[in-house]
Amino acid sequence: QSQGYILQFDRKETKTSNTLLFEVHKDLTIYLDRYLEHVRPHFPRTDDHLYLFASFKGVRLGGDQMNIRVNHLMQQEFGTGFTLHDFRRIAATTRSIHDPRNIHFASQLLGHADQSTTDEHYIRANSIMASRAMNRIISEKRG
Repeated sequence: QSQGYILQFDRKETKTSNTLLFEVHKDLTIYLDRYLEHVRPHFPRTDDHLYLFASFKGVRLGGDQMNIRVNHLMQQEFGTGFTLHDFRRIAATTRSIHDPRNIHFASQLLGHADQSTTDEHYIRANSIMASRAMNRIISEKRG
């Protein structure tokens, strides 16, 4: 088993033209280990590049193709499709719900240069928090 992974996204791979580095949580490294050992080697020419996700064309798997595959797998497994942007929204919203005092970390997680981009397009916590507050009020009124 590995000691961990750091994922790097180069400037040319991000909207903000900033290099991003993310540490993979230790509980998830087993899945990356398995993928790297048993799945990735079956793709052609994986020794020619260091990209994590390879395609059958012998190059990295592009973002559009990755999005199509993720959406298809989610539909297959759970009966509803999710895009990669849906996962980004989930990550930002979850972060804001569990640690609202440090919401700026959601922007960093998503690689946004401006917090307002995260607030406007990704965080759905306000409606969730509002509905929870309303549910508490209803519960209190009902005794």
